[in-house]
Amino acid sequence: DIAFEASKLPLDVAIFNSTRAAGGHDKIRKYLQGVLVIGGTALVPGMSHALESRYVDLVPSAYMRDER
Repeated sequence: DIAFEASKLPLDVAIFNSTRAAGGHDKIRKYLQGVLVIGGTALVPGMSHALESRYVDLVPSAYMRDER
């Protein structure tokens, strides 16, 4: 079952895969800089910090730097 298998992805990987589907580097950077975690997961102490630190390891630096 594909839906069941997809639900096993870590949150940071799922978010990154979703943003990659958006297209070019500018869109990916924009989406990753605007992630908002809501609901019960947002109440986990340290969740924001953990998610951001995982992006550093997961996301190529070209997506995160602002080239303007």
